[in-house]
Amino acid sequence: DKAIHQAAGPELKTFLRGKRLSDGEVLITEAFNLGVKHIVHAAVPKSMPSDICAETLRNCYKNIIWTIGSPYPKIPCKTAAITLLGTSFCGWSYQQSMAALWSVILEYQREHGSSYFGEGTLEELFILSQ
Repeated sequence: DKAIHQAAGPELKTFLRGKRLSDGEVLITEAFNLGVKHIVHAAVPKSMPSDICAETLRNCYKNIIWTIGSPYPKIPCKTAAITLLGTSFCGWSYQQSMAALWSVILEYQREHGSSYFGEGTLEELFILSQ
């Protein structure tokens, strides 16, 4: 998050001033100086031994995937990169975060009847880790 904000430049910080997300919500912004078109920000819950927190992490991924991969995406794109959410400051392990993302990808594919994101505009999804 910090690296993305630094790379995007001060305009992003100015744009986000006063905006607050609840855990699980996402917000789409311009990418400013980042060299891509958009950033989808997600409010990731802190890791706690709770099914509610795990479901909220899953909802972050679901909101992102449905935002970019649906047949009528809010932000049409052919390629997207997503980080493993919460694996730094929020305390989620790589395995927990990847399991949440993978379950959302499988759910998306079941609901859309395909094994890929081809029904929308998204053709490639890259998963990034630290």
